[in-house]
Amino acid sequence: VSHLDLQCSKNAPNLVPSLAFTVPDYLDTSQSLDVSSSVCDAAFAHLNFNKGSKLVSESLNLPLCCRDEVLGVLTFVNISYNEINAETQELLYSIGRQTGITVESLKNITNLLASKELLQSVFDGITDFVILVDNMSRFKMVNKSFLKSFKLQPTDVLDKTLDDLTKVIQHPFISCELILRQGKTKPTTEFKQMSSGAIYETLYYPTIDDSGSIKNIVCFAKEVTEERKMEQRIQQTEKLLALGKLSAGIAHEINNPLGVILCYTDLMKDDVNENPELLEDIKIVEKHAKSCQRIVADLLNFSRENEATRERVSINPIIEEVIGMVQTQFRKGNITITNTLAEGIPDLLLDINKIKQVLMNILVNAEQSIRDKGAISIHNSYNKELQQVLVTVEDDGDGISSDIIDRIFDPFFTTLEPGQGTGLGLSLSYGIMQDHDGDILVESDPGRWTRFTLSFPVPSEK
Repeated sequence: VSHLDLQCSKNAPNLVPSLAFTVPDYLDTSQSLDVSSSVCDAAFAHLNFNKGSKLVSESLNLPLCCRDEVLGVLTFVNISYNEINAETQELLYSIGRQTGITVESLKNITNLLASKELLQSVFDGITDFVILVDNMSRFKMVNKSFLKSFKLQPTDVLDKTLDDLTKVIQHPFISCELILRQGKTKPTTEFKQMSSGAIYETLYYPTIDDSGSIKNIVCFAKEVTEERKMEQRIQQTEKLLALGKLSAGIAHEINNPLGVILCYTDLMKDDVNENPELLEDIKIVEKHAKSCQRIVADLLNFSRENEATRERVSINPIIEEVIGMVQTQFRKGNITITNTLAEGIPDLLLDINKIKQVLMNILVNAEQSIRDKGAISIHNSYNKELQQVLVTVEDDGDGISSDIIDRIFDPFFTTLEPGQGTGLGLSLSYGIMQDHDGDILVESDPGRWTRFTLSFPVPSEK
């Protein structure tokens, strides 16, 4: 102790607020000391008594000790020297030791609270989710990011178990129970939130005691939804490039014999006009050969790497023209199609025919997903901050189940009956949007609706 600070006082006006001192070579305690000197003497573990003077009342100074260290001095004023006998001195020393232990405990609690506040501030400074659970799977700490994301208060979480929280919200730390049972070190898992579709990468860092048992686990979760979508897009692009090269060679090889087959079917029809049954058989051969030709044509279109012919145009007339092309046919199938096109949409650099093809593919898919009667709506918007134009096509058809929605842009993937479609329409659309430096995304609620969103970059002004 290098100085003493007055913490509290009552009826002791002669005690100074702060008292600094150095260790004396010798302190004559046989002489009557002034207040400051007597307090300093007590700071060196000496119980002493100030006999007072005309200006100073009698006082007793009791050192507060813990583990052979003086933590402070307790001073009693206006006390008679005659009241202090040997038994009282021993009692006072005992009180001093107990009070010293209490002071030490309070200091430790203060330091512990300060450490906890520091750790909490570190937790709260992390923008990803961080929680601390004990070996009974109870939440001991949780950061603000986690609370804010799930609209929780600390009282909703702290000292509750993981199981309690799982009954209320869909959180990414479900695997923590398994970690506690198996005692793995730093395992990584991936969690997909069904309600929002968000994907989280979770990591667990157990702390182990001397016996090898888990004391606590620090759980960390980072949202990687956009990273996973980007990986899917890269995989899709690579798949399209590889398949495009393969398709070109196959299409040319198949196209030639198909041409020969159709040529001979024409000749044979002229020769068998008087045999209706044989003529019907030849027409079936012709029908399927032409079906193969359409598939080959799709393959060739899919594999072509022609440079897009782009011009700066408004997207609205293109959308209206495609709607006009299908509206009559859709109306016959009890399908209404409406559009809400915003004004003031910036012009885009587009290959008009290819964008018409994309819109047509999406509308045809929407029509095929609607049974008996339904509606298709189209609207667009301009995101000034991202410099993007968005075109959204939504239908109230059967929707797309979650187990196949990630595959709908794969070449040759189709849910239609054999011979009803090649499964290349959406693959072609995906490639066209990539060529335009744009994107095509799909969302669906199975049994209720499907929504395709096309995003186009707004070209810079020149």
